[in-house]
This record gives sequence, structure tokens and C-alpha cells, in this order.
Amino acid sequence: MTYGKISIQASVEMKSSPLLCRVIFASGRRRSFPPKSRQNPSDKPLCYFYQLDYPGEEWKIAPHLLWKAQLVNPLMPMEAVVSMRGYLVTLNDYGEVGYNNAVSIYDPRGRLIRTYALDELLPAQERNEVVHSTSSRWWNLKAKYYFTEHPGRFYVVLQSGKALEFNLANGNFIFGAAARFIELDKLQKKPSAGEYTEIWQTSLRFSSITDVLQAQKPR
Repeated sequence: MTYGKISIQASVEMKSSPLLCRVIFASGRRRSFPPKSRQNPSDKPLCYFYQLDYPGEEWKIAPHLLWKAQLVNPLMPMEAVVSMRGYLVTLNDYGEVGYNNAVSIYDPRGRLIRTYALDELLPAQERNEVVHSTSSRWWNLKAKYYFTEHPGRFYVVLQSGKALEFNLANGNFIFGAAARFIELDKLQKKPSAGEYTEIWQTSLRFSSITDVLQAQKPR
């Protein structure tokens, strides 16, 4: 995502059809959305999680809303990734990277499994070595992300060569050298690992499905 935008989007291509999530700012926290706006009347960011049909001969968006839920962030997450099985992982609070909600995990029904502050995830020495700015600690700068299904795991590989392994079922994590995680080590040696996931930079022009569906409703 980029600064100055009012939504973020994360998606994953599945064998059947893609999954996509869109997050809207909490109302009253940015001028772009007025307080108690139609899109989000609450004081927490709202996530719409869709499954999209693959297009046929013509490009037609056919989204199916799987769930809608508030997220733990005070304004919105900075970034997000989605697993093949529909787990949503959000990374950092918008505007305050590397403090509260550094990693938050939601199950395929939108229920929060665990959320962690950065101080819970990385030891002090590791935190001191990351790039700092006025408002943020850029701990996951140029990090790489992987999901595995059997067992269900989420990996964050840091520039330092260290990694975090999260159990998607309960949110428990382990921190250590990336090489200690056998499954992760195998994935990193693959030339094109299907388990590798990327964070897409998006804009409003690419994240208006919710508004399109709203406009299509009979008045």
C-alpha cells in the first residue's frame, strides 16, 4: 500500500478462484472518509474478504463476500497477505510501523487468532538493528513471506537472516535463524516456490469492488 490512500488490498491466486481482501479506514480518522460514513460507521478499520470468480470469455468481476469484520488496528494495517486457505495476516499499524499489531493473524472466517507487538516478536538486539524513523521501526523492510499448508505455517524472513515461524492454527511463533526451519529452508532453495507470497502495492482504482457492489444494490 502507499501513503495517501484510503484502502489496502491483498490477494492470492487459488486453483479454483482468487481470494481478495479490502480494508477501509476507520471513520473519522482521515478526511477522505467522514465520520459515520456509509462505508464504515465504526471506530475500527473494516475488512471485506472476497472470493472472485475467474472470468470467462469476457472480463467480468463476480465477487462473493466471504466475511466482513473489524480489524484490531486503530486506523488500518500497513500491509496484508492472504494464504491459499484463506488466512489473512496483516502487518503493522498504518503510520506506526514496528510497534503494536506488528503481526495479526485472522482465520478463514475473519476471527482474530493472535496479534503481536514487535517487542513480543523480536529480541531487543534485533529491534535495535532495524532502520528507525521518526514514527516507525522498519523491521520487515525487504522481508520475504511464505505460507505452507501442511502444516499450516506463515514465515517472515528478515534481511538479517533470521525468521519468524507462525502456527496458523493458534498463532504461536518461534524466532530464530532461517536455516533452523526445515520447511522454510526447503522453500528458499526452490527457484520459484509456490508458497512465496508478495505484498502488492495498490490504489483506489484497483480496490473499488465494495463500492461497485453497493452501487448495484436496488434503492
